[in-house]
Amino acid sequence: MTHQVTLHKSADYEVQPWKNGQGTTTEISRAYGPGASGDFIWRLSIADITQDGPFSIFAGIDRTLMLLSGQGIELSFDPDEEPVKLEQAYSFHVFDGDQAVDCRLIDGLTRDFNVMTRQGLVRHEFEVLSDMNRQYRLENNGQTLLIFCLGKALTVMVSGTCYRLDHHDTIEINFSADAPVFLSPEVGAACAVIKMHPC
Repeated sequence: MTHQVTLHKSADYEVQPWKNGQGTTTEISRAYGPGASGDFIWRLSIADITQDGPFSIFAGIDRTLMLLSGQGIELSFDPDEEPVKLEQAYSFHVFDGDQAVDCRLIDGLTRDFNVMTRQGLVRHEFEVLSDMNRQYRLENNGQTLLIFCLGKALTVMVSGTCYRLDHHDTIEINFSADAPVFLSPEVGAACAVIKMHPC
C-alpha cells in the first residue's frame, strides 16, 4: 500500500479550551514526530471566537487562520501598522505563532479554521478551492495531504477507493509513494487543501 487514509467526521471532533482560557478549540487532527519534545508537529482545528482579546502565543509555530463564518475579525500585529481584516468567508492569513496578536470581532462571534506546523520540522501549503464544478486532480507533493470540506459534499478518490466528505469533515492521507487524488464535488462545493512537507 502506498498510502494510509483516515476519515475524520465532524461529529467526532474534540472540544478543548484555549491556552489562554478565552475561547474553545475543536481539534480535528494532530501529528507527533521526533524533535518536537512530545508536542505536535502539525495540528488542524476549528476555533470559536466569542470576544475581543489576544491570541495565545505558540512559539516556533507557523500558522494559517481562515474565516469560516461570521462577520469577520481584525488581527493587529503591530500598533504602527494597519490590522489585517478577514471579512469574507474563506479568506485567510499566514503568520508566525511567536507574534503577539490582538483580535477584534468586527460584528459578533466568528468561527475560524487553523493550521499549525512546527518550524524546522514541517512546513505547510494552504489552498482554498471554491465554487467547484468539475473533477479536480491533486498531485501528491508531500507526505501528508489533508482536505477539509467547507460546504457541500465532495467525494475523494484515492487509488480507486472513494470517501465522502460532508460539511466540516476532513480526510487525511499519508503517502509513502506518489499517487494522485481526485475530487468530485457537488456543484458549488468548496474545500481547503493542506499539504504537509518535512523540512
